[in-house]
Amino acid sequence: MANMAKKNEELEAVETMTDEEATEAVENTADEEVTENTAPVSDDYLEELVEIMLFKDSDKYSDDLVVTLNGKNYQIKRGVKVMVPRKVQLVIEDSMKQAGLAADYEEEAQQQYKELENRL
Repeated sequence: MANMAKKNEELEAVETMTDEEATEAVENTADEEVTENTAPVSDDYLEELVEIMLFKDSDKYSDDLVVTLNGKNYQIKRGVKVMVPRKVQLVIEDSMKQAGLAADYEEEAQQQYKELENRL
């Protein structure tokens, strides 16, 4: 709930910003140096083999994981250490991050629903 309040405060701040303030904010942002993720990543780095081990259980995470990247399929066995290109590892990490964020969002939405339901 605190996250929603913070988001609403930020949203209200954006909605009440004048055109001059918005222009100034954009100009100030444009002057700042961007240092994160500006270096190009070489193909050699992305193709480098790295060791990963995917979680395995007897339920949802029992089957091999299939990752499709740029039309190429990688079938990765769970529960054993395997070598995969770094680009595949990065895709898996991003997928896990997104799944975590989705679960957090779902949990927050369920909590909001319960609060609204209790009011009725």
